[in-house]
Amino acid sequence: MKLRSLIKKVSFKSMFNELYRIFYKDTLSQDKVIETTISYHKMYENLETLPSHDNLGYKIYIGQSFGAEKEIDVCLLGESSNDLLPLHHLSLPELLDLKIHKTLKMRDTECMAYIFEAMMND
Repeated sequence: MKLRSLIKKVSFKSMFNELYRIFYKDTLSQDKVIETTISYHKMYENLETLPSHDNLGYKIYIGQSFGAEKEIDVCLLGESSNDLLPLHHLSLPELLDLKIHKTLKMRDTECMAYIFEAMMND
């Protein structure tokens, strides 16, 4: 599935509920949650309107890190080189038409939450 398809499939509300549960529940004040919601919603709406891009030779890769923390990593995977790069290597419009490669079992709302968090903070 491509990121564009995932955005059409998952509502903003369900994605942000996952973001809140995973990343912000115990760390942000109510005012900061509202500010963060607005920022993510603007990005979500912007992505829905962007034109298509050709395949750039990358996939969005979601997997578990190899460190002691076992965190979820979201990055770019070079299709021919297997190189891992940070998401900021491409612009948001370029990311939109990349296929998503998950190495972990997760719901679509979780997947989208991790991708959006990485896009906002990468």
